[in-house]
Amino acid sequence: SKETDFGGIERHVLELLRMLPNSPEPHVVICFGKDSISARMDKEQQARTIVKCVEEPRLFWDWFQVFRKSAPAVVIFCSHSILSFPWHAPIASLLAGVHRRISIQYFAPPPLPPPVEGNSLRNGLRRWFGRRARHVAKVKWSTRISSYACNATVCVCGAVRDALVR
Repeated sequence: SKETDFGGIERHVLELLRMLPNSPEPHVVICFGKDSISARMDKEQQARTIVKCVEEPRLFWDWFQVFRKSAPAVVIFCSHSILSFPWHAPIASLLAGVHRRISIQYFAPPPLPPPVEGNSLRNGLRRWFGRRARHVAKVKWSTRISSYACNATVCVCGAVRDALVR
């Protein structure tokens, strides 16, 4: 989880923890930044769940190390937007040996900047390399790479699903 306040994502994580079966190994939740989950857990959840707060990894190798050290069987990326996690986070979890990788998407991708109008050379270059082109490439390739590395993507509503499919 990447949020610092308690909200929808954290409620869903708590509900997921409630539904998980008991196991000899404790469940591990890794938060980037402040722990907003532990205070809302009941005593049973606190007994079988470990919440770790770490600084958000920046580089591929840092992500790989986080997954390698915690050695999870399942990783769930709770994303408040399609670009919450860098494209290399799911790849690092795959290469670190995580068996199941799931992405939960809460919001649709951000809207595109307006298209560049006009037929001048400058406008043609802006169409190919400008802000809109970079935005499309970033969202498109980040989504595509993440979807290949994750076993499943869960959308919380039809609008998010339709936007991701588009």
